[in-house]
Amino acid sequence: KYPFFIFLHGMGLGGKDNKKQLKRGAKLFLKPENRTKYPCIVLYPQAPLGRSFVKITKNGRPLLYRGFRKFTTVKHDQAKLEISLSAHGEMVYDLIRELIAENVVDTTRIYIGGASMGAFCTFQFISEYPIFAAAAPMAGGADPSTIDKWAGKVPVWIVHGDKDPIVPVESSRVVVKQLEERGVTNYRYNEYCDVKHHCWDKAFIEPDYLEWFFSKSKE
Repeated sequence: KYPFFIFLHGMGLGGKDNKKQLKRGAKLFLKPENRTKYPCIVLYPQAPLGRSFVKITKNGRPLLYRGFRKFTTVKHDQAKLEISLSAHGEMVYDLIRELIAENVVDTTRIYIGGASMGAFCTFQFISEYPIFAAAAPMAGGADPSTIDKWAGKVPVWIVHGDKDPIVPVESSRVVVKQLEERGVTNYRYNEYCDVKHHCWDKAFIEPDYLEWFFSKSKE
């Protein structure tokens, strides 16, 4: 049985070619040294163009819809966000369960990460399904009403750029603040100086990015 790593893309990489989403970190898993040191099953699902893995609303107004490419309306008022998995997000979970049912997954070592829209979905996955041993949301945010479901239970490595014009950095800062207020210690936060939306480019070259994940397991 193998550790299982799921990575979720952002809105700009949707489609039906099953290739664009691989631009976010897939090369890490193809490096010979990583294939030797961190053998695992890797899943990079792709949502249809203009569709999302999550449904995000604020004051009842959808923030994600066909052709919408920015989260600028999120601004700093995270408390009013309401997030849930979309039909495509639920399909991803169905696929995860199918692989688990094939008896090839080490169910104590299931990891999830995501960029932008995929980061919002990452937070939502760990709040709805207690199967993940670690998570790394990049340039995203969480529904504040769900934080207690995973805080302290799932190690998280949150990443954001301080000059992000798409998803404001405050979206991650408010999550970190709530973790601090709860006394949670099993998290990391990297806020990259003078970095815009593509903070994942920095995260993927962190020397212990994969090591951090693969050091985690559920009891």
